[in-house]
Amino acid sequence: MTDKKPRGAKTANKPKAASTEKTDTAPKQTVGTLVTKLLADPNLGYDEIIELVKTDFPQAQTSARSVASTASVLRRKGFDIPIRKRSTKAK
Repeated sequence: MTDKKPRGAKTANKPKAASTEKTDTAPKQTVGTLVTKLLADPNLGYDEIIELVKTDFPQAQTSARSVASTASVLRRKGFDIPIRKRSTKAK
């Protein structure tokens, strides 16, 4: 006969490891949240938004098209996102 333990039984009385989670409740900064925040500033063009995103996230492959797409989605959801002029590079 084998020594089977009942399901749910503790195997050892080891203390749990200290949590490595941060205690602050601020949402994690992502490329999407940064783009959303920067789109609210009417003085920034798409090219400037891309530059600011790439300073915080150097590996980001953010393009003017992706920023414009995010702006479009936010407008459809009812956010007041100003329409930007085309950049001189896009012409």
